[in-house]
This record gives sequence, C-alpha cells and structure tokens, in this order.
Amino acid sequence: MKSYNATQAYMNAYDVTYDSARVLGSKMLTNINIRAEIERLKKEKTRKLDLSYESLLLDLAREANADIGEYVNFASHDETVVDGKGKPVLDVNGAEIIAHKSQVWLKDKADVDTSLIKKVSVGKDGVQLELHDRSKARDELLKRLAPDEKLKALQIERAKTELELAKKKLELLNGGTEDNVTINIQPFGGDE
Repeated sequence: MKSYNATQAYMNAYDVTYDSARVLGSKMLTNINIRAEIERLKKEKTRKLDLSYESLLLDLAREANADIGEYVNFASHDETVVDGKGKPVLDVNGAEIIAHKSQVWLKDKADVDTSLIKKVSVGKDGVQLELHDRSKARDELLKRLAPDEKLKALQIERAKTELELAKKKLELLNGGTEDNVTINIQPFGGDE
C-alpha cells in the first residue's frame, strides 16, 4: 500500500533481490487473502481521504465548467485625454480626444472558489489569473463518461453471436428448419 508495487513491497518486507521479488511479489498477489486485504486497505484509505471516483469526476466537471468571470470584474469607460497640465487634448478639428479605458480587477477571495484557480501571479502587465485547462478537463470527462467504443464493438459482436446461437436453437426446436424463425434485431442505444 505504500509503493503500489508488489516487487518493491516484497523487497522491503523480505530483503531479497529484485529478480526474486519480481516473481514472488507477483505470486503473492494471486493469494485471495492478500488480494482481499489489499482491497480492504485501499477502501479504507479512500474513505479516510474522502475520495471516490464520483468525487474526482465532480472535480473534473467543476474545472470543465469554471468561468473566469466568476473571479474577475470588468469595466470600461470613456475619458477625455488631457495633457500634462490637465487641459483636454484636441484633434485637428478642435474636438476633444476621447480614449476608451478598460479595467479588470480580481474579486475578493471570500467570494470565489479558489480550488479552481491554477495560478495567480503579478507580472509587468499586472495581475495574471489562470484557471485549470477547461479543454483538458472536458476531454478527460468525455473519456470517462462516453461509452468505450471497443467495449461497444465487443458487446455488438457478442449480441450477434448470441443471436446466431438462438437461431440455431430455434431451428432445432422447429425440427431442423428455419421456416418459423423470425428474430427482430434492435441496435444498442436505439438509434444506430
């Protein structure tokens, strides 16, 4: 449970060579009592850490849906450009030059979920706030939540094999002919 490696665990427990530990550590994992104890310890550790597959998926979902707008305020306004003496600067037609100014500032720490922030730093351009990569989190969620195409293909092949077997059984029950055998095939998911 410390190294998550049977070879290393065996070497630590019995002070043997790597080659011996590789063979004997692997062999120990075939013992049902040892496997059961490892699973019990894993569950206990998970319970103590308050981690579950669902809680990790929830964290990924929160990262995938994080919005920078929840962390910063935006504002803009127009203002007259002034010279060093505070007098308005005029264009060639004598009209005041108006500049569009934008502001961005961080919301108060008490008002945001800081667990979704990857990095905050102050650089030459001011404060920089970086959230975890939404695209990466979304891709990971899709991998975890979308049906596994290989598994789906195997399920389809298995269903086809079972269908052929059922046809043969019905054929035998009907005296060796397929005359009375009708089987309606419905694809998985309903719309494939």
